[in-house]
Amino acid sequence: SDIFYPSSKLEKIEISDEEFITLLNSLKKFYLSGKIMNRRDLSYYTFEKDTGRHRIMKLLNQVNWVEKLSVLRNYIRKGNTVILTGEDMGIDFLSGMSVDPLSERSYDESVDCACGGEIEFMKDSDILPALEKLTGVENLLGKLKKEGRCVFKIGKGQIILDPISFDNLCSMNGEFEIEYRKWLEEIKKLMKE
Repeated sequence: SDIFYPSSKLEKIEISDEEFITLLNSLKKFYLSGKIMNRRDLSYYTFEKDTGRHRIMKLLNQVNWVEKLSVLRNYIRKGNTVILTGEDMGIDFLSGMSVDPLSERSYDESVDCACGGEIEFMKDSDILPALEKLTGVENLLGKLKKEGRCVFKIGKGQIILDPISFDNLCSMNGEFEIEYRKWLEEIKKLMKE
């Protein structure tokens, strides 16, 4: 099956362990490519590219991360790096709301009322709870808000969690590229440590 096939399901989707790792690697390659030239390329909310960050994370948000936790842990232990930024963790760090407008965490009475009270809501993303189990940090959201980027070593590998939102970074593309390049250098340096 094609994991990039559009999904409108409100329930979790089933993907193989290999597809899960492929999506995580695609996201990391996308971040590290150095070919990013403007906000739109790294936007969580841009729908223009079938294999862009938005599409990768839309799929990963629909996966049961708690069930994939052992796969993630084993993958990192072998010496691999996983990179998740801001909205990749299922949360908008500024508002604390879910990035999925149809999740229970983002419930809005006015939207429900406008739709005749018949909106079907998705369960909140379980990415953050899974990451809390992986890292052993009880309030990971609070830690990331307070400390910013955190690196967790697991075996020979690491997971880099960065609350940065590329959607809120800069409004001008020239500024954005400079800030992205700085971020990229910092991440590549972390990967060598």
